[in-house]
Amino acid sequence: MNLHAVARALTTDPTASMGELAAAAGVSRATLHRRFASRDELLARLATDAADAALAALAEVDAAPPRPGEVQLRDLVTALTHLGDDYAFLLAAPPEVDALPAVRAAEDAIHGALLTAIAAGRRAGTVRVDAPAPFQARLALAMTLATWESVQAGDLGANEAPRVAADAVAGALTPPREPA
Repeated sequence: MNLHAVARALTTDPTASMGELAAAAGVSRATLHRRFASRDELLARLATDAADAALAALAEVDAAPPRPGEVQLRDLVTALTHLGDDYAFLLAAPPEVDALPAVRAAEDAIHGALLTAIAAGRRAGTVRVDAPAPFQARLALAMTLATWESVQAGDLGANEAPRVAADAVAGALTPPREPA
């Protein structure tokens, strides 16, 4: 059963029926119902799996040697974008999914890591200070989602998406240059 395809289907159409999700997964509706008693159970599984993957990606970024804040910010966005449809689902998931403890913990950890990287970049003068840091963290996540939506729409290749997302976030958060 291809749960990544189910995540992609839900990101594309959050109202997709269980029959449509079964088709996306490559199984019958009966098989999907045997595995997941309800749509809520399926959403919870997808969200928990995505949250676990996001925390693993975050741990990998944190395990790297110390580096400047703007580099760490790029690394975080790259790692999250590499998660593809699964993380895009988590970013676009319905509110009831956000209430799941595993999802809330992952979202809090990611938001905290983004804020830490933004603060380090601000101290070094490589990240803008003219917008609130929480807004900048949300902007980074929104750009990550928009990048993956562009992959789903066929506007962008999956292999180039992490670099494009990191470049977009860096471009948005880099202080403007003084006119010469």
